Amino acid sequence: MMKKGYKEEVDAQVAEFFYTSAIPFNVIRNPAFAKMCEMIGKYGVGYKPPSYHDIREKLLKQAVKKTDANL
Repeated sequence: MMKKGYKEEVDAQVAEFFYTSAIPFNVIRNPAFAKMCEMIGKYGVGYKPPSYHDIREKLLKQAVKKTDANL
């Protein structure tokens, strides 16, 4: 279990990310945001986020295919 002080540091970092990226505060209520945080936590130390190219190309194409399949 992490110490309370570390949780506060993590929360501050999440807030800084929102502020410096001009992300609307209501995004924090998005279930996909909560799922992302949970999955990163389960992955553990060493998780590297996708690259600019991967999120812009590969992962976007996968998301479009998934959306099309659900229509």
